[in-house]
Amino acid sequence: MITMIDRRKFKGMNIMLVALQSIQIELNSIDDYIDETATTIELKQNELEKQYKKARDENPEDNSELDMYFSDEFHRYHELFPTFSFNSILVSQFSFFESRLKFLCELNQRKKFSNVKLSDLNGSDIEKCKRYLTLVAELDFEIFQDKWKRIMDIQKLRNAIIHNSSKIINEKGNISIIRIIKSDNRIVYTEKQGDFYIKDVSFLREFSKLLIDFFTLLVDKLTKTKVIARNTTMPYDNTAWGQEKTEGLLQDVIHGLELLKVNESRSDEFKDSDLNANIKGIFGSMVFDLTKLYAFFCDGDWETGDRELIMEQGNEGLTHLEKVYKRK
Repeated sequence: MITMIDRRKFKGMNIMLVALQSIQIELNSIDDYIDETATTIELKQNELEKQYKKARDENPEDNSELDMYFSDEFHRYHELFPTFSFNSILVSQFSFFESRLKFLCELNQRKKFSNVKLSDLNGSDIEKCKRYLTLVAELDFEIFQDKWKRIMDIQKLRNAIIHNSSKIINEKGNISIIRIIKSDNRIVYTEKQGDFYIKDVSFLREFSKLLIDFFTLLVDKLTKTKVIARNTTMPYDNTAWGQEKTEGLLQDVIHGLELLKVNESRSDEFKDSDLNANIKGIFGSMVFDLTKLYAFFCDGDWETGDRELIMEQGNEGLTHLEKVYKRK
């Protein structure tokens, strides 16, 4: 038997998966930048430590003056530079998340399952995206909840960096985020001034991994929702039901064709009567599912007797069902 190659298998790679690959590449580049920045700062810190140790060894009696001299340098390399560098990278990471989340939602809009667009929704870009994914794309956001909560916690840090110069004052409204900061030894928090800065780049790398995990899960869910089939009497997505019915109809057709082939090779006196009985049974099964599908796509009310209307009355039965299903 000759195996046919169906070019449709290789045509039209899902644009969502291409977008996910692009996001992964971009995040890898961000991670490379994180590592290079961290390496540079660490080298400067180690060099300063060596200079300080050498100066103390050479001037063992002038520790107070040395400490005063080096204190500004230690502040620069161990606090200011991480603040300027790592806190800024966190802002860039979050901006990347916002823009790519919006991009994926806009890609999903192209399916045109709904006339509601991202731009029609209220709120910030992130709020719009969540509303779009839950209300329009109809995703169950519960599966994203843990990742989303962590991302929203990091958003609070990002907002404090942008809008409050990396300060979070210890007051009632900030209790939860301060608790998160204090529980993470990769972030330094000065309670008196409210200053904070990321001192360990593993925090940034962890955030990158969180983002790719979130986007991977999101794309997986969006690519699985390819067809939405529903009406007012069956308001939930009946795609699987429709696939089952049409596949069953195709199997009935295949069965009928096989019976015809077998009939051609038979020469006994019962071959035609057997064929008639079998074909009639197959048609009965097919009409059962076809009337269900017809009723569904007309948003009509199907009843078990609808099959008999077709089997016994033919075109008259079909005319009757057309009036019933379409309510003419």
